[in-house]
Amino acid sequence: MRTITPAFLILTLTGVEVIAKDFYRWTDDEHVVHYTDKAPVAEQVEPVPVFAGHDEDHEEKLEELRRQSYLLTKKREQKRKADNEARAAEDKLAAHCQKAQETVASVQLTPRRQTVNAQGEREYMTPEQREAWVNHAQGQIDQHCK
Repeated sequence: MRTITPAFLILTLTGVEVIAKDFYRWTDDEHVVHYTDKAPVAEQVEPVPVFAGHDEDHEEKLEELRRQSYLLTKKREQKRKADNEARAAEDKLAAHCQKAQETVASVQLTPRRQTVNAQGEREYMTPEQREAWVNHAQGQIDQHCK
């Protein structure tokens, strides 16, 4: 007669407990899918069937879960990429804004402004050139600053 070893008993009881538990699937605000054995209080959850054995639909269901997981991962990656691109565009606009503001301040603080002409010689800006430069920089501020 065989005796039941404690290890066999523990494994058997643990396996039964895992099979008997309910599992839940829920998606957070960032579209991340979570699986848990405790239903979250404030989230909409969906019970996930736990397979105790192998049935005909098991492979199809498993493949569908893998496909859904892949699609959600791709969607998350696309959202992160779009967010990063939007952030980079905002940073670029902020840099243009700051440069335009510095240009206006520089021209307004310097009554006589020098420039270099096509021959490489320095010459002072006329009041009309100075005003055109300020107007151009102000247009940049209007375009890039919020």
